[in-house]
Amino acid sequence: MRALTSLAGVEQGGSASHESPVAARRALLAAAAAVRFAPLLAAISFALCWRPEPAGLALGALVTALGTATLAATDLLLIWRFAVRD
Repeated sequence: MRALTSLAGVEQGGSASHESPVAARRALLAAAAAVRFAPLLAAISFALCWRPEPAGLALGALVTALGTATLAATDLLLIWRFAVRD
């Protein structure tokens, strides 16, 4: 259990409130990675003559946003789990 708490970045029995900026930073990094790779994927798809429907692009953006939100929620849950429980 001690090794898992050190992975979460908090000491056992501590408060998870000071770790929320860490989770927010991780979520922002995940969103930034998705935004950073979007032009690369667009260039590859353009080179392969792939022309998606606008509905498909909207669905892809929605799935990316939901994935980022899920990552942030999981991160917060893990921080809470290993910081609050004894």
